Amino acid sequence: MVRISDIIKNQELINRPRESGRDRISISEVLTAEDIMGERISPGLRAPTTMEEQEAKIFLDNTLTALERAFTIVKEGKIFSIEPFVILAEKFVNSVDKYDNIYMLQEYKDYGETDYLKNCLWTALISVKIGRRLGLSKKELCELFLAALFHDIGIQELNNGILGKKGEFSASEREQIEKHPEYGREILLDLGEPYRYLSDTASQEHERIDGSGYPNALSGNEISLYARIVGLADSYEAMTHTRPYHQRALPLMATKEIVEKMRGKFDTRIVKAFLEEVTMFPVGSFVRLNNREVGRVIAAMSSAHFRHVVQILFGPDGDRLIKPKTINLMEAHLLYIAEPVDERTLS
Repeated sequence: MVRISDIIKNQELINRPRESGRDRISISEVLTAEDIMGERISPGLRAPTTMEEQEAKIFLDNTLTALERAFTIVKEGKIFSIEPFVILAEKFVNSVDKYDNIYMLQEYKDYGETDYLKNCLWTALISVKIGRRLGLSKKELCELFLAALFHDIGIQELNNGILGKKGEFSASEREQIEKHPEYGREILLDLGEPYRYLSDTASQEHERIDGSGYPNALSGNEISLYARIVGLADSYEAMTHTRPYHQRALPLMATKEIVEKMRGKFDTRIVKAFLEEVTMFPVGSFVRLNNREVGRVIAAMSSAHFRHVVQILFGPDGDRLIKPKTINLMEAHLLYIAEPVDERTLS
């Protein structure tokens, strides 16, 4: 297991040498040591209030309901109205700062293996966070939210047997899957020229800047900015949630996969923005501190990777605490997150 304490000791991810004969990249080549250590931090780190949780969940539920309605309309061969989603996009962009921890808590939860509505919603959340770090305007962030929200609308044209299949796909099944971006493009073109960026994103988000993607093997700037952002966000979202063909990965492991094994497939500038916005220990995840206590992150800051607010549930000996305690690691200077913990191993 990769230990985050190794990062703090300037080992492993910070100063790991390149392996001979292999093209490797470490997180430190994208983020500086200052980024990784979380030096740029805000004093406003806190857990959300009950009222904020209720408001945020109502918005998320309303968005999912509207998205399900739109997908159903498309399934019936009709054209859905984009206007309600334009309003939702503006509300989301205006609320992402206030409700960030709540949104990320919901995003971290696992869901049905073929629930592509939630995949679209959480991909939109991560995309907006990346776009915000890249300095996109409010108008662009709203467009990016919409583009991500409908990036996989063409997937409903696929056979349910393919979507729910466990194990490897056959060549013919893979061919069918790789057609869904074009299905999405055709559906979204019906919305008209003002929303052309939606169809472009749907058709390009599986393209990769090294030309290894599909359906048209586009490369570099042939792929729109929105599609490059959504492609990375979608990949991370898929890795950190259970699918019929894989179990969910811990966020840190998914991050390592993107930075190291997928080098050259994503725009480096977008990868850096992703690492600056999406913490390696998101709200809802379980972590072990350097004193061996285990807890759950209840508030996080992307720029303070090891100093979140943690609710301690297990003592250093592994026994569950009768009364959990909350620690703000910004204030407990001798404590820090040492490593992630897979909640499936906790009793």
